[in-house]
Amino acid sequence: MTVIETHLVSRGVDLSRVRVFIDEVEGVATFPLFNLTGQMVGFQQYRPFASKQVRNDPRTGRYYTHVAREHDHVKKIAVWGLESTRTCDSSCFVVEGIFDAVKIQNENLPALAVLCNDPKHLRPWLRAWNKHIIAVVDSDAAGSKLASIAHRVMRLPSQFKDLGEMDQREVSALLHEFTR
Repeated sequence: MTVIETHLVSRGVDLSRVRVFIDEVEGVATFPLFNLTGQMVGFQQYRPFASKQVRNDPRTGRYYTHVAREHDHVKKIAVWGLESTRTCDSSCFVVEGIFDAVKIQNENLPALAVLCNDPKHLRPWLRAWNKHIIAVVDSDAAGSKLASIAHRVMRLPSQFKDLGEMDQREVSALLHEFTR
């Protein structure tokens, strides 16, 4: 297993289930982003060993997200994790980041990463999807913005920064408690 693959696995990514393109030479994992019609409309690159301080820089930032634009220069709607959902699912968890969504998907539950903490532009799209939206929010002020698009909210205990940094057993216990 390569260095970046080992890192992704340590973050909870099951490489047999998650669609990710790995460039070992550049040290980049690229996750494709889709819209509800299944069209690939962008990607998020993750450089695990780059600075988190650099924001959305395609060469030096830890995360770089690109979403195609419509003809009127408005960004298309894009999320990560649609492949975890099924038509028969009545609900879906919504989180900020890919590694948060991975932890929920590892529990065989549908989860989308909206790749931001203020997804108000997604509200009409998610409502038209006709699923019960459960926002899993961090215990910070930004979590309130994500909560505003949901039917139900699961707040993380204050000792946890986000799902992506939690141990899978802790995520499992938290989801089990929430869904009973």
